[in-house]
Amino acid sequence: MINAKLHISYPSWWHAIRFRFRKRYEISIPSSWTEVPPAKVLPVMKAMLEGHPPRKLCLQILRELLPLPASVFYRIKSIDFLERLIPHIEWISNTSMTATPLKAISFNGVAYAMPAEDFQNLRLQEYKEADKYYQQILKGDNEALPRFIAVLLREMEDDAAQRLKNNDLRQPFYLADLEARAQTFKRLPAEVGFYVIQYFTACKVSLYEHYPAAFEGGKNTEQSEASWNDALTDVAENGTFGSFQEVLQLRVHIFYEWIAKNKRRIKEQELRELQDAIKNNHNKFASA
Repeated sequence: MINAKLHISYPSWWHAIRFRFRKRYEISIPSSWTEVPPAKVLPVMKAMLEGHPPRKLCLQILRELLPLPASVFYRIKSIDFLERLIPHIEWISNTSMTATPLKAISFNGVAYAMPAEDFQNLRLQEYKEADKYYQQILKGDNEALPRFIAVLLREMEDDAAQRLKNNDLRQPFYLADLEARAQTFKRLPAEVGFYVIQYFTACKVSLYEHYPAAFEGGKNTEQSEASWNDALTDVAENGTFGSFQEVLQLRVHIFYEWIAKNKRRIKEQELRELQDAIKNNHNKFASA
């Protein structure tokens, strides 16, 4: 948190009486997504979606984050204090949101939970499905958005023991339930979709940064259904994690860590074989 003191001057004695002579406010500004109060996450997302100019966006976000009277914001508009605050909240537009400050969302009387920070509890099957719809959204297919959200945002698990065991607030992912949940999510506010997309994008980039060897084509590489099936089949045939269906239930980080290590091992083996071949040819030449 960034702490600051705000001093307000009133144009007349009437204003001072009307606003109870309060001229000083101590304020705390979040410096990361983890410090944003859960109740303020979606209002901030909504403000970002509205496409305000930077100064107005700053004011809108501050209005959501700071518990100050409306009269104070009216005064802020006419002083340079706002400009001094802008650098302290620019991180909202520039910082990746791998955390989930809002862990659950209530809609139509049902609580839906988000995945954990940085895909820590995401299984490969749901990542594969979510990424399929994510790629469609990037191509302008708005019909894919409710399905994309429905993969990641699921009903809260009632069984506390299961939540603890799976390290997941959500019910297990089943393809059969996806369409019904997607139909419900067609009525979700736009800021919820924006929040889920922001989270998924940041965590996806984080995967590329953690396991670059697993993504030889770079972070913009799109994985087709065929390439997914080839990769899953290769891992299943290796036998380390069991059958094809068992591989689908792996945590995403475990899968990509294994892929990265295996590709590095193969490259090291190829390099050793090349070095041996060069050495053998050198020896033949020397003995000739």
